Amino acid sequence: MSDRPGSRPLRTLPKAHLHLHFTGAMRHDTLVELADRDGIRLPPALRDEWPPLLSAADEKGWFRFQRLYDLARSVLRTEDDVRRLVREAAEDDVADGCGWTEIQVDPSGYAAEFGGLTTFIELVLAAVREASAATGLGMAVVVAANRTRHPLDAGRWPGSLHATPIAESSASGCRTTSGADVRRTSPPRSPSPAAPGWRACRTGVSCAAPTASTPA
Repeated sequence: MSDRPGSRPLRTLPKAHLHLHFTGAMRHDTLVELADRDGIRLPPALRDEWPPLLSAADEKGWFRFQRLYDLARSVLRTEDDVRRLVREAAEDDVADGCGWTEIQVDPSGYAAEFGGLTTFIELVLAAVREASAATGLGMAVVVAANRTRHPLDAGRWPGSLHATPIAESSASGCRTTSGADVRRTSPPRSPSPAAPGWRACRTGVSCAAPTASTPA
């Protein structure tokens, strides 16, 4: 491509990286280093056979993938781990020519380790602000939610649950992919049992319209 007259190397073309999964953005070297630090045993698929070889034709392929993803997520134990992941993801995207990145995270997968949904989201927001300022990369956070479980159950969820991000947001509110308006509010610190799901917007965070299961 770069040999054609007037063309530019693909790496130098401007890009936007949308829906970058949080744990999936971790560098492999970082994954191995953090696992070794805390004595977490990684299977060969995550340590040596990188990237893992999975087949969509395998009836257990999804479950194997989810198991590996959950193991990778488990190496994030401290606030510095979260900040490191976000900073390195930003650095990698800048190196690939990105000017804008939206990192998608399901707080239910981290709530038990980091003191709750709100505490973890605040940590991610701070990490994104720091990474954006350090690298010059424009960044936003897409928060996943789940309509089938109450937010207070988050610490007991065995795996991550994913939601489709909104199509657009503005200063006055958010618009979901289905076109329904969601007003900008702060995440509830003590949600009422009557509230079936956590659907909140705040500055720097995109809303999520809850749907099916995938990792974040």
